[in-house]
Amino acid sequence: MSDKIAPELTLSFDEFVQEYLGKRYEYVDGKPQPMGEEIVGENGVITVSPATGPHGLITNFVAFLLTGFVTANRLGYVFGAETGFIMNQETAEMRAAHVAFYAKALLTSPDQLKSWLPFPPDLAVEVISEHDRATDVQRKARSYKANGTRLLWLFYPYTREIEIHRPNEPIYTLDVDDALEGGDVLPGFSVDVKQIFAITESE
Repeated sequence: MSDKIAPELTLSFDEFVQEYLGKRYEYVDGKPQPMGEEIVGENGVITVSPATGPHGLITNFVAFLLTGFVTANRLGYVFGAETGFIMNQETAEMRAAHVAFYAKALLTSPDQLKSWLPFPPDLAVEVISEHDRATDVQRKARSYKANGTRLLWLFYPYTREIEIHRPNEPIYTLDVDDALEGGDVLPGFSVDVKQIFAITESE
């Protein structure tokens, strides 16, 4: 992410919804937070750049792997890129994971699927770009873990590594010689890390 940030505004959640619905922004501390590098057009309008090729390939492939596993085992729901999740009902903090999983028991009504999801996912997946600032990534990771996400995977395409975050546990890093596993969130799920990053390589 570049040094340019969203305007220093404090918005109510309803104001954020009216102005930023459908745009690539999250809602944190009463402010819109861009989900990529901000671009200022000639007319002064600020937009957020689209994701890069490696980001899109990894996001899609991980969603594909998780969907197949979760569907086959009837475990719950997998949500695709940038679905919004209300992390904290009191502050209305909203994050938008690149891929996410909810256990079936979390959703108690079909109405909960009709808008942003009303609570954090069990598993969140974030694909980190070269523009993302380390402080923003760390802040997002803390938000997921503090609000109830049980497992967070941070993918780093350019170093071919995956950080594994769990609440109250040390962070550890996987490389291409390791396997990515679902642990107690997705028991039995396993895929070689090199298989995931291979999707970005030209044949």
